[in-house]
Amino acid sequence: MDYDVLVLGGGIIGCAVAYELSKYNLNIAVIEKEYDIADDVSFVNTSIVYDGSETSNNVMAGLEYIGNILLEDLCEKFDVPFKRIGALRVVNDNNGVVKLGEMYDRAIRRGIDGVYLIEPDEVYEIEPNINMEVKKGLYSQNVAIVAPYDLAIAYAEVAFDNGVNFRLEEEVLTIQNITKGFRVVTNKNKFMCKVVINTIANEIYINEQGIVEEKESNNDVNAFKNMSYILIDDNYENKLQRIVTKTFDKDTFVVSTPILNGGSLIGIKSTEKTSLDDNLEYAGNLLKE
Repeated sequence: MDYDVLVLGGGIIGCAVAYELSKYNLNIAVIEKEYDIADDVSFVNTSIVYDGSETSNNVMAGLEYIGNILLEDLCEKFDVPFKRIGALRVVNDNNGVVKLGEMYDRAIRRGIDGVYLIEPDEVYEIEPNINMEVKKGLYSQNVAIVAPYDLAIAYAEVAFDNGVNFRLEEEVLTIQNITKGFRVVTNKNKFMCKVVINTIANEIYINEQGIVEEKESNNDVNAFKNMSYILIDDNYENKLQRIVTKTFDKDTFVVSTPILNGGSLIGIKSTEKTSLDDNLEYAGNLLKE
């Protein structure tokens, strides 16, 4: 066997997997199709570290809650920026109030501490620069922001020091079962390994012939994942100090996230394609001028 483990994808997840496995006596390689690690999603990650209080998936909620606790210690160990700033979700209609109540009850059932259902005056006390009428808010003091690119690099550097081989600008073409392992063919090499860990399963799949193919787009899913971003610099006087999410309807919301190295990132998510003027209007409904 050329390797015990081949990790597909050199993003933050692939680098984290390589770091954890590098603690053991294993021959490991990370295969990344780009010219460097953390050059795709990890580079433009929104940096939010959730606590499991918002997601409707119980398994995801449990992983988020555990990860939220572990990541703080890990970032301190790696000297990577990590800051608990809290998150507010605010609504201004009765349907939104009901939804927040359901989210709060779900968080309590899951045993997540530090989550509160709060009144408008408490919302404005926590975040006075919100530019909207509020009927109810959900506040979680556990939610944090991290420097995702720095974290991915830290994972990779330690993994590399522990002997992990990073194979860059190499794309997997086929993966086939063999006796006691797999045969992996890339655009540059052929490998035998015992285990393959695919950290980009949302991007590729293996067909019956063992050929790696890109997943076909699901227009309905991709439409809901349509996301636009506006970057605000530190000169903006009334910027929000916490992560704030405002839901407009079941398909549209805007979220403001402070960035550790300065400024804020405003994300607008909608099923419809939005223009710059539309996005600025959405942002203006959340931020004071």
